[in-house]
Amino acid sequence: MNPSAIYSKSGKGVQEASGKTSLLKRGDRAVLSAIDGRATLGEVAQKVGKTFDAEFEKLIHQLDKDGFVREVSGAPGGGQARPAAAPAKTPAPKTPAAKAPSPAESSGGGPDLDFTTIMPAIKPGARPAPPSKPAPSPSGPPSDLGAQQRAKTQETSLYKAREEAEAKAQVERDRMRLEMEGKARAEAEAKIRAETEKKVREEAEAKVKAEAEAKAKAARDTAMRLAAEAKAKAEAQAQTRIEAERKAREEVERKAREEADKAREAEERRRKEEEERRAREEAERKARDEAERQRREEEERNRRAEDERRRREEE
Repeated sequence: MNPSAIYSKSGKGVQEASGKTSLLKRGDRAVLSAIDGRATLGEVAQKVGKTFDAEFEKLIHQLDKDGFVREVSGAPGGGQARPAAAPAKTPAPKTPAAKAPSPAESSGGGPDLDFTTIMPAIKPGARPAPPSKPAPSPSGPPSDLGAQQRAKTQETSLYKAREEAEAKAQVERDRMRLEMEGKARAEAEAKIRAETEKKVREEAEAKVKAEAEAKAKAARDTAMRLAAEAKAKAEAQAQTRIEAERKAREEVERKAREEADKAREAEERRRKEEEERRAREEAERKARDEAERQRREEEERNRRAEDERRRREEE
């Protein structure tokens, strides 16, 4: 990139430099504001207190790539950075900048126009200064006077065209600003309304959800309470049944013990009776045996006595 190259702002760059948009950083916007279609890049760097180095070239390339500036001249030397005076005998050509920008062009739909190339000293909202009258030539041929008169007329026409174009551009900028403000306001209102509706909807959904959760919780509590009551009732019934079964079993066992005791007592009585009977029979048998023995002994004594008597009688 040549330090003597000249760049001018595009329509997008004019809006950014005038504060209509805020797409660039403050330092980059200062460099963009210093580009006026007349100063070379080296002069622009000096204006903003920078050096023409690789970083500065990178910034210019980025501005050109993003459509904020465009190169109007790359020839060396600073003389081409200023608009040349009209030739003495050739009328100045009509410049497209004298035409007021259409709404499509001013809104970015058409080619970008840079009024800084033809109105370098005019600030937004200020009226351009009237063209200075050319100093009268002390001497010269009539043809030079006619050329000067034509140049003066052309300069006056160009000034009026610039003034009209600037006025139209200012009206268009005001219209765009109002449209952007209205759009931003409508978007903000729509955003606020959407956020409000979203908040109301979320609150309603939260309320419905809370009510549903409360109802579900109440239903769960009721179900748990009924289940607990049913469980307690079932446990009480089971406990009652178990107690009744225990009492019945104890009663049966008690009766069984009583029956067993009675049977044991009866068996004991029977055994005692049997023992008594046996003892009585044994006593009776012994008594009979003793009586029989005594009888036999008596008989034996009697027999011996009879034998003894017979023997004595025989003697």
